[in-house]
Amino acid sequence: APSRSCPPRRPSPEAVPLVRVRQRGGVWAVQGVRLRAPPPEGAADGLRGSLLREVCPQRGQIYLADVLGAGLTAVLEGHTAAVTEVDWSLSSDYLVSGSLDKSVRVWDVVRRACVRVIPTPFPCLSLRIHPVNNNVFAVGFSAPQLRLYNLSTGKALVVVKEKKPVYCVEWDTAGEVLFSADAGGTIRVYSWEMAGALRLRSLITVFKDKPVTSLRFEAYHCGPAELTTVDSNPTLQGGPSSSAKETSAEVPEASLLANVRSNAVVLLQVRRKVELVVRRSFPVAHVSQFCKARLCPLVSFRTSACFASASEDGAVYIYDASKPKVTVMKLVGHVSAVLDVSWSCDESLLASADDQGTVVVWKRSRFLETGNPSAEGLDLVLDESDSGSSSARSAVEY
Repeated sequence: APSRSCPPRRPSPEAVPLVRVRQRGGVWAVQGVRLRAPPPEGAADGLRGSLLREVCPQRGQIYLADVLGAGLTAVLEGHTAAVTEVDWSLSSDYLVSGSLDKSVRVWDVVRRACVRVIPTPFPCLSLRIHPVNNNVFAVGFSAPQLRLYNLSTGKALVVVKEKKPVYCVEWDTAGEVLFSADAGGTIRVYSWEMAGALRLRSLITVFKDKPVTSLRFEAYHCGPAELTTVDSNPTLQGGPSSSAKETSAEVPEASLLANVRSNAVVLLQVRRKVELVVRRSFPVAHVSQFCKARLCPLVSFRTSACFASASEDGAVYIYDASKPKVTVMKLVGHVSAVLDVSWSCDESLLASADDQGTVVVWKRSRFLETGNPSAEGLDLVLDESDSGSSSARSAVEY
């Protein structure tokens, strides 16, 4: 049966909780969660093979699990403080993790071992691997500094001084542009060429003195090009489009999604690769935690994109990016603040993690076809006294 700390709830019509992961013997916030399911050779569509999930609890461990079969597969240990960010390589054969212990570690996923430790001058708050050249990654620190590192040598390639701590970093899909956001609510846009310096191209302050805790770039536009503002006086520098109130008929090249500690998720339009314009905002409970949001990976069958966002009220919100303040779905299953969400590559699964050490994996139900919102769930328990092993209980209905 479900644990007392997570009582069963009636699922949302289009999604039901599939897997719950809890930590016994103490409470550690799960700092982040990622779903990774690269299809094997010959798989044309859908979700194939095993699905790995990594979890970053505050005590410095990383859990790997196959949520479709074997359960917990490995616990990566080595960090001595909270793991704040983990990113997969393009081939999914290794992970790179950043921590408050002033180090970045490279993990061999196959061998389940740490293959490199890179010391950093400050605690790491954010990390992102270059999408094309996986030998380069960007790191944001608790100090006002941003660095690019060479993964093979561990040496810093570029050092950029900013005005406030860098809470999050994000690459565009080509790896030519790097976005960074700080504790003052400012998003900066840098252009970068291989083996070159980072060049500041533009910046925008969405909410002054309100930290931006998450950035997510997608190379597609989110609905119509009408623009709205979320701040009465947004500041934009570095490009000809200096006002966030203008309206343009041109098709936006890409979108950038930002979580802001002002009870808002902000959608920005990326023009000509380096210019940012605020388009609209969406309400979520977010004033103190490092909440994150993720745009849906698929848009081919929709007229616009959707995104999922964590929230401090214990729910996961899914919005249509083209319709301000219209909630598509609200997923209820956590009993504390949700910190991170992650989609699988075909959107069949959504993982969410909270600050009480619970990870819930949601799957799409066939409610619209069958009218039955129920589904079977498998309860997995992470027991620290069992050296990280998992035990599968009998299936229960949520």
